Amino acid sequence: MCRASQYRHIRLLAEHADDKEFDYSTRGQWREYGTRNMRVASRLAPFTDRQIQAAQSKLDKDLKENGGFISKWGMETLEKYLD
Repeated sequence: MCRASQYRHIRLLAEHADDKEFDYSTRGQWREYGTRNMRVASRLAPFTDRQIQAAQSKLDKDLKENGGFISKWGMETLEKYLD
C-alpha cells in the first residue's frame, strides 16, 4: 500500500521496511515504525535515488570493513551518510 503512495517520503519508508524485512505483526508496531521514521524520510525525500543508493553502498562497505562497527542501523544512519 505504501509503495504506491504519491508521496516520496512514504515510498522511502516502504522501501526501507522491505530492505530490513521487519516482522511486525500488529498495526501498532507498524504505526510506531512510521512515527519514528517519518521525519527522517521527509528529510531524505529531496535526494535522488542515485544519491540514496550511493549512501547505502558506503554504509554497506563500512559495515563489512569495520568489523561490526555499526551493528544496527536505521534511516538516521543512512541520512548521515548523505551529508
